[in-house]
Amino acid sequence: MAEALTELGTEHALLVRGEDGVDEISISDKTTLIEVKRAALDRWGKGDPQGFFEIMATDQTYFDPMTEKRIDGQADLKQYMAPFTGKIKIERVEMINPKVQQSGAIAVLTFNLIDHGAQVGDGPKTTARWNSTEVYQRINGSWKIIHSHWSNVKPGLNESNDARNRDARAIRESELMDNSRNPHQPDDREWRTRCKCLVR
Repeated sequence: MAEALTELGTEHALLVRGEDGVDEISISDKTTLIEVKRAALDRWGKGDPQGFFEIMATDQTYFDPMTEKRIDGQADLKQYMAPFTGKIKIERVEMINPKVQQSGAIAVLTFNLIDHGAQVGDGPKTTARWNSTEVYQRINGSWKIIHSHWSNVKPGLNESNDARNRDARAIRESELMDNSRNPHQPDDREWRTRCKCLVR
């Protein structure tokens, strides 16, 4: 196959074979599980959360540092993230030391994440650091996230209240300019606490 591609003048190609024996990228492979997640993070860095939703189970559960309680189900998570869609900009995401531990139809992915040049709306650019733990289940032949938990790496907790408030004000002002305001949009206090945590 590689020789044929060379003869055809192909400049860039990826030839793969799944660990489970199929001649294609297989979602059952641990490496592929990481790459699928990396692709979702790249889309999030462009303000598009759909990459996450595509690899989540409909009944998944979710925590991040600013949720008052666990979010149950993809519908509620979509509502939680909706005001930030298109507002998140990240210059580069760095996924550090990802590890997959698998037992049968269950897998756990853990990693650290650094968001370089992270920006909410027109706010200042920052560097955000995260711990992530995600639980996957093989459902109908595909791996889906059934639980996602994000927490701040300790240096990230040292950011001043002024910096958090600047980010909150920027995205708040941007959202107020949108005449099609979502009735479920959070109030001012929620913006101050939520907007920063979604830059990842």
